[in-house]
Amino acid sequence: MKCGFLIFIAIIFFSCSVNTSNNTTNNSNDTTLLNKLPEFLIYGELTPENYIDQDDSITKDFGFVVKRIAGCEITENERIKAIKQNKKSLEIMNERYGENWRQNFEKQTNFKLYISLN
Repeated sequence: MKCGFLIFIAIIFFSCSVNTSNNTTNNSNDTTLLNKLPEFLIYGELTPENYIDQDDSITKDFGFVVKRIAGCEITENERIKAIKQNKKSLEIMNERYGENWRQNFEKQTNFKLYISLN
């Protein structure tokens, strides 16, 4: 009788341990996704002076990243991908920091940000 009771307790203990660790993994994945910085993709000619061109040290402090994906020559698929990504990142930034986050960034850093949306 005691042996059966101990087996029952052991099964409950191990099943609870497995569920707890799975929940912890899911929660950490959710946190990672929430903490991922929005990424703006740029392409085309070199940016003019005072425009951000992939400088993570400045942009990360403001909650986003700029990544150059191509120079003057870009495929249509890359262009479409960049536009979709930029629109998604812009929505996230507007939601997190308000509609005027870009003006605040430019005023505080003296750098301009060009985001291709078409």
